[in-house]
Amino acid sequence: MRAIRTARKVYRDSKTAVVACYDGRMPKKSVNHFAHGPLDYITGWQRDFAAAAPGDPGIPFAEVFQSDIQGEVGTLIDRSPNVAPPVAAGLTQQCVQLLSDVAAQPLQHLYSAARDNGRSLAEFVDQLRGDKLSAVFAEFPDLESALQTVRSTWLESVTEFLQRYQLERTRLEGTFGTASGHTVTGLESGLSDRHHGGRSVFRVTFEDGHQLIYKPRDMGLESSWQTLLQWINEAGFQLPFRVLQVIDCHGHGWVECCQPQSPADSRQWQQYWERAGALAALCWTLDVIDMHMGNVMACGASPVLIDVETLFQTAACSRGKSPPG
Repeated sequence: MRAIRTARKVYRDSKTAVVACYDGRMPKKSVNHFAHGPLDYITGWQRDFAAAAPGDPGIPFAEVFQSDIQGEVGTLIDRSPNVAPPVAAGLTQQCVQLLSDVAAQPLQHLYSAARDNGRSLAEFVDQLRGDKLSAVFAEFPDLESALQTVRSTWLESVTEFLQRYQLERTRLEGTFGTASGHTVTGLESGLSDRHHGGRSVFRVTFEDGHQLIYKPRDMGLESSWQTLLQWINEAGFQLPFRVLQVIDCHGHGWVECCQPQSPADSRQWQQYWERAGALAALCWTLDVIDMHMGNVMACGASPVLIDVETLFQTAACSRGKSPPG
């Protein structure tokens, strides 16, 4: 009962915050943070690389990894029905980005020395491609195994996704309304932290523009969360929560893709903040943590919690103290 009373207070306080927002004491722009990823930053070595590659430098040292990975990715896509061939190019770039994230800083360290000896960036990259990074691995022995791990786990995760998609296409069509026979025209990996052997969330785009989210983990908790929101709505909550469709495949699953969008007008802004207060109260009651800007998305007048794996994170009590409630 104490938890419920506190949750109600959190919700009431949130309605007070709405008034503060429209009195100019709370910036309306703050909601936009929910629709964007983390802030970009540039380190010293990235500035050096950008100076060596004027214009749009793209992925640092991408040419070193590009040809090696694109053949394997192309083969995977060629063997996957209802997946358009151009998807391979996008996936290749995503893998190259991962490899670059691991290797770019030591490569830039070596390039700095080569540049001091009068060599251009193009000449340095050509040498790396010619000797298969052997000189780099001699200088940084652990880098070879790190790159191999990233490469192999990423390929395994993509292969696993493609196999599961082929097996579950009919079920996806029935639940989410994706038209039968529609081709996958876009596949974006790395939308989450990489866990359990390098696996991460994928966003799938179909030729009609429809999108789905694939999560390589058990979706039982996420499915239960959406069921709870639906139950609250049906119980007569005055500002219904946005409820997403979920398929739990026991070990992985699929969820409706929610597009980020700021509230359109002052009425939607008020509804957004009141719903945010209700969501905060509900999360407080269920001991939810990790409700940061990357896990809450603004979808018009509705804040949507897009990652609920931290439900029921009850804090341990200190020795000799009783739990609250």
